[in-house]
Amino acid sequence: MNDISFSPDSRRLFDLRGQFCNVWEPNALLRLDDAETEDRNNELRRKFSSLPTAPVSEAVAGIRNQITAIAIHSLGNYHAAGNDSGAVSIFNNLKAVAPVEIFKSTGMLTVEHLDWGEDGQHLACAELGGKITVKLVSPQVSDDKWTVKHIFDIKIEVEAGGIQQIMLNTDSTALLIGNRSSATLLSLNGKFDPVRRLLPPHTPARWIKHPSDPTLFLAFSVDLVRVHRWHNLMEIAGLKITHAGMKRQHTEPRSSLIRAGRSDDSVADENEQNVKINRLIATRTGSHIVFQYTISSRADGKHHQTLIFDIYAFQNGNSNDDEVTSSSGIANGVIKPIFLPENVESRIEIPLGVLSKKRFIFLDKDHVMCSLRLDARGAGTVEKAMQEHFFLPRDWLNSDCLELCTLLANGTFLIPRNGRLPSLKVGLC
Repeated sequence: MNDISFSPDSRRLFDLRGQFCNVWEPNALLRLDDAETEDRNNELRRKFSSLPTAPVSEAVAGIRNQITAIAIHSLGNYHAAGNDSGAVSIFNNLKAVAPVEIFKSTGMLTVEHLDWGEDGQHLACAELGGKITVKLVSPQVSDDKWTVKHIFDIKIEVEAGGIQQIMLNTDSTALLIGNRSSATLLSLNGKFDPVRRLLPPHTPARWIKHPSDPTLFLAFSVDLVRVHRWHNLMEIAGLKITHAGMKRQHTEPRSSLIRAGRSDDSVADENEQNVKINRLIATRTGSHIVFQYTISSRADGKHHQTLIFDIYAFQNGNSNDDEVTSSSGIANGVIKPIFLPENVESRIEIPLGVLSKKRFIFLDKDHVMCSLRLDARGAGTVEKAMQEHFFLPRDWLNSDCLELCTLLANGTFLIPRNGRLPSLKVGLC
């Protein structure tokens, strides 16, 4: 809300929101306190009596349940959305049909996370209270009905901060659940007992499937990509992210500053860095992985860092021949992201992915959708290779909907708005 004001006769209330002005006429303002007030306002009322008044002076608008989680079908034909009342619905990206509700939480608790398996059939859901549910879903011939079969559910203990992430493995036989300090692997077919591992302290991370090896998954943190085996969660290797040739927005992650042995509390508070991982995307075209995090401190403020990796770097092991050995004896390699010019990096607010022809798509700080050819080189070439496509209306924007916005492989842009999930075909493909 940008501004608020009463009318001259104090009977109406105006509020300005973005490009819209709402006019309210509450019953409470229609009651006059005394005759003196009435006499004083008679002249004003006559002057403003020509203003139109709604037949119903006071009403309450219905509030839709807000979307809180999104998962995309492996082929991009459908997407699932969960809301704050515990309902999960499937939307058709190919036909203009109504969404189909396939599941609703008995406790009506918020759906915090969704993950749709690569087989296109297994859909996993994590609720606010720690209940995990997996359904087997498949569309019927008409596409406006779905067959839903219950596969698995369990209630887990939730740590402070709630469940951070859920992820099905490549063949949807196991589900990985992440809390702040631990990860748990559950079997969906009963072939192994639950596996639990503690996570490195002060090292926020997010997981993604390995782009070429179905037995592995990757854990991305600020300066390191850890490689884990699915069946036992063991870390088998690590790839150090090198920023050579890139202008770093920060120095060290918070854990390094704490381990550096700063004894002066005031100095530590000033320089302590907080890390938040914003996005980790395996692009729909299967060509790149996009990683963004934010580092903030009282001394340096808040800075985004966006890193783009070619998947061939992971398929070939290391991006170069440099190797180091960790303290645990695990052999580590070095991986280098694709360089983004500083003038582009400083504009990126929300990375959305990489489409065909190596076009990196992002929302800038003014929420304009932009594209950049990653194969452009040279200052003049970069400016020519970057395009602005359209801007998002201000009344569409809030932090919750922007965190969930998604780009499909065909260039369709999804963004939650007022409990709905409109799709914008923006002609990027």
